[in-house]
Amino acid sequence: MRLAVIGLAGVGANHIEKISNMENAELACVCDIVENIADDAGKKYSVKAYYDAEKMIADEKLDGVITCNSTKEPFPFGKDGVGKRYPCPCRKAYGELRRELPEDD
Repeated sequence: MRLAVIGLAGVGANHIEKISNMENAELACVCDIVENIADDAGKKYSVKAYYDAEKMIADEKLDGVITCNSTKEPFPFGKDGVGKRYPCPCRKAYGELRRELPEDD
């Protein structure tokens, strides 16, 4: 299973560590808008680092994405983004997330 993590500071770093130690999972790539954080994690785990999640989603063949962006940031992916294309556990309070998602068509 090829997985990516978006948002690498704080709890995102914990997810990267756990994924890298799993038998049945591969950390495929990482993404953070802070370039040195993304680059450091990419080097540490020998994976490609992205600064733009939309580009990562377009470029990579993944089985799932874990989003760990700050709850102070707006939800970065609408219904046509990462959540529509991949299983996407999100480290964001459901109430905040629900208010930010667009209504279904």
